Amino acid sequence: MKPKALTAKLVVAALVASISWFFLTAASARAADASWTIDRVMAELGRNAAGEVEFRETKTLAALRAPLVQTGTLSFRAPAFLEKHVKTPVDERYTVDGDRLTVVRRSGRPITLSLASQPVLWAFIESIRGTLRGDAAALRRFYRLELEGDASRWSLTLLPSQVEMVEHVRFIRINGSHGKPSTIEVQEPNGDRSLMSLLSPK
Repeated sequence: MKPKALTAKLVVAALVASISWFFLTAASARAADASWTIDRVMAELGRNAAGEVEFRETKTLAALRAPLVQTGTLSFRAPAFLEKHVKTPVDERYTVDGDRLTVVRRSGRPITLSLASQPVLWAFIESIRGTLRGDAAALRRFYRLELEGDASRWSLTLLPSQVEMVEHVRFIRINGSHGKPSTIEVQEPNGDRSLMSLLSPK
């Protein structure tokens, strides 16, 4: 075989090998993505029995000229304790334990509500509490779930399935890595939006 013919044959063989490797790698990647299911992300999240993180939340509201920025801490303890402590710009504390929500604002008397009597509020709280404890059944009570990404970078979108909730929330999107949520975005039908970034653990 002539040198030029041999060289051409080697190039073709190399291209075939490269193309085969590409498709095999792509197929493997698809298989890996397909294995990252809602059940798996819920299992990862469910390993966090308790924790506290700092947060920074930016709310963009049509009624305000500039975004409202709040900072504070978010605490969770399985199965049903959740507390959002806003420290700036004003001190406020929202504590959920089981079915009871207690709101404490600066220089005000505590207000206690039953979540069962406030279905929209209950659905919103469960979007965070249910996610943190990895409870897909609790989330599906109020939302249709859509998952994108893989273990290292995933996005879980909660789409309201009840009429009352649809009027207040367009979607809630939670981004994270493995069992650690990093952001919680809430988009309302009127265009109002909030984005909470969960910062370093305390």
